[in-house]
Amino acid sequence: MSERTAEHDATIVRGGRSIRRSALQRSVAEIRPRPSEGDGVDEALDTVRAEQSRLRAEVQNYEQEVAVLELLRETLRSAETEAKARYLSPVITRVEPYLKMLLPTTDLVLDEDLHITGVRRNGLEEEFAKLSEGTQEQIAVLTRLGFAELLLDQGRPATVILDDALVFSDDDRIERMFDIMTRAADRMQIIILTCRKRLFTRLGARMLRIESDDVTIAA
Repeated sequence: MSERTAEHDATIVRGGRSIRRSALQRSVAEIRPRPSEGDGVDEALDTVRAEQSRLRAEVQNYEQEVAVLELLRETLRSAETEAKARYLSPVITRVEPYLKMLLPTTDLVLDEDLHITGVRRNGLEEEFAKLSEGTQEQIAVLTRLGFAELLLDQGRPATVILDDALVFSDDDRIERMFDIMTRAADRMQIIILTCRKRLFTRLGARMLRIESDDVTIAA
């Protein structure tokens, strides 16, 4: 190879290296953020921080609103419990003496709609629906007597009408119920519609007979 050729080749190599170096420098320069691009990043960060602050404030407002609603809920529940106690207390007070005559260790449990939900015996609560049919029937009769007494005390005399009551009562329970109804009859009128005349003779009440062409009802 001649010296001229070798020098020519070296020149080409140097030129290639210079071209590659220049291209690399241009690439690095393109990657580096320009001042204007850096300003854009700062603006984006400021926007994100502002949005973050706004969201934090919004979350704080929601948390305060939840706390207020929870306080309102607890206040309403407390007021409801107090109103329920005031409303139900007169009824329970009048039913309890009769209930103690029938079931000495039992307390009545009613809901805010005055529905019997259960009984409490020896500190344990039992659902009304799980009681025997006889006990359910007897408590229902006692509750009617209690309501009638409440109306009497308010100056509104009431008559208690029992339609074929005490069907499921055993001998001991029905005797107690007779004692209770005899006591209650001193204050109110009790009418018993029944087809078992002999069973209710023990009450000593006046027997009436209402007859029609198709139906005969003893009271």
